[in-house]
Amino acid sequence: MPGNERVDAIAVDYSKGRRPALYEGPLLQYGVPIHDLPPEEALPEMKPKPEKRAVYSYLSLLGSVPMRHKTWPECERRVKGQPGAKFKKAHSVEEEAEILRSWGVDPSAVK
Repeated sequence: MPGNERVDAIAVDYSKGRRPALYEGPLLQYGVPIHDLPPEEALPEMKPKPEKRAVYSYLSLLGSVPMRHKTWPECERRVKGQPGAKFKKAHSVEEEAEILRSWGVDPSAVK
């Protein structure tokens, strides 16, 4: 299809360090016949991005020693380069306890 061929030519020019001549203007006046555009109503519905949740804590586990951290850099310093280290972000007290239990740790034992 002519539209695909034009896209390929543009990509090849850029891959070879050349700047292709690009069309600016109304689609109806574009010199390359574009017949394969989907109808406007066929476009997928835009989904809103999920809202970022506040972080409650960062957890780490080295060997059998769990630790709670306030920041990611603090947690990262503890686990980076440590074989078998576990770490995870928790968004609530409940999620923190769930993570710790999944690691076989009693949540009340973490300082």
